[in-house]
Amino acid sequence: MGKIFCAVLLSALASQAFAAPPSEASLDAYFAAMNLPQNVTAMAALLDQAIQQRIQAATQGKDLSEGQVKALNDAKNRFSQLAKARLNWESLRPIYIQVYKEVFTQEEIDGLIAFYRSPAGVAYVNKVPLVMKKSIEVVQARANQTMAEITPDLDKAIVDARDGAAPDKPQEGRVAN
Repeated sequence: MGKIFCAVLLSALASQAFAAPPSEASLDAYFAAMNLPQNVTAMAALLDQAIQQRIQAATQGKDLSEGQVKALNDAKNRFSQLAKARLNWESLRPIYIQVYKEVFTQEEIDGLIAFYRSPAGVAYVNKVPLVMKKSIEVVQARANQTMAEITPDLDKAIVDARDGAAPDKPQEGRVAN
């Protein structure tokens, strides 16, 4: 019985190991069905927004001179151009092709293409961005709340450690890094 099980297992592993990798044409069809090129472009736009929000948060309530505003705008433009240069479909496509060829077989990609072209797959592709947006908002709000709760204690611990008021050895059950 054990020999039969081993033979079946080896056969299954061998068939997977020798399965044909997906063709570039089928991967392009899969990426198109998933709207991946458009999503990559949207990712660069989101990064651009994140840069702008980071600058606004860092300068909120501060009176900046024209020179400071110009320097921040110049920095934002540099970072945005860098993001656009590195995070565009033309530059990322070869990476996606390589990764998908290493991970998926032609048969698996064919099945995924069929799914993403089905009504359920189209609905999934169209709704995932909204799911991601809502999930990020909820998780970010929770992370902000958590940081607001721990920041006073964390700041105190840092000041105590810096000023020598912290105990010489970690408290029982706690790890110092």
